[in-house]
Amino acid sequence: MVIQDMVPNVCVVEVKAMPKVVLDLTVDEIKEMIFQLPPQDSLKVMEALEERAQTLAMMRLAERGFREWEELGEDLYDVEPPSEAR
Repeated sequence: MVIQDMVPNVCVVEVKAMPKVVLDLTVDEIKEMIFQLPPQDSLKVMEALEERAQTLAMMRLAERGFREWEELGEDLYDVEPPSEAR
């Protein structure tokens, strides 16, 4: 952060973006970090993971339902009207 005085009694603050940090962690390392959290924070993490797992389960169920729509076969809604007999 850089602070410069431009005018008396006025301060301009320039904030530079922090670099992105990427961590390459294993599942065991992540578990170890979670176990070091205070109990309340551990519960928050567990609730977020449970919500994510439920969302993924619902998405899988929805995919199964949409597969029926993709199946080839008789299309009930694309029926030609019967031709008139003369």
